[in-house]
Amino acid sequence: MSHFTIDPLIASTSWSLCQMDDFEVRLVNDARYHWLLLIPRLQGITELHDLSPAMRHQMMELATSIGEILSTKTNADKMNIATIGNIVPAMHLHIIARHKTDSAWPNPVWGHGAPVPMDEAAALQKQTETKSWLDPVLSGGTAPHSDNKEE
Repeated sequence: MSHFTIDPLIASTSWSLCQMDDFEVRLVNDARYHWLLLIPRLQGITELHDLSPAMRHQMMELATSIGEILSTKTNADKMNIATIGNIVPAMHLHIIARHKTDSAWPNPVWGHGAPVPMDEAAALQKQTETKSWLDPVLSGGTAPHSDNKEE
């Protein structure tokens, strides 16, 4: 495996929260949304189909667990989970908690106004809070699943 280097645009607009196996979880610096990135730590990967089936499965399981936690903790009206990659070709998955009161609702967040950077105190608080929410997943557990979902 070649040495992984995070895309410079991603690095400059987000903070690393943690690394788990072959993935990194990052918090996007935009106060308008609770927005995470899930990034496979593999150089040269640009598309979901570039991942091995096992890694693709692991990524989807992580995204599902992270999305469920964010949905619950932020009381999201809808979770947006997407791979776009038109500006940053390196494979990354957006996990965004959306609310009917957010400025872009119901449209996608991309291209809707400029990001609102957090000040240092707000950023540190959001990073600490989000990382604590993700601890069950990061320690090898899973998110609590609702009883009303079909298995």
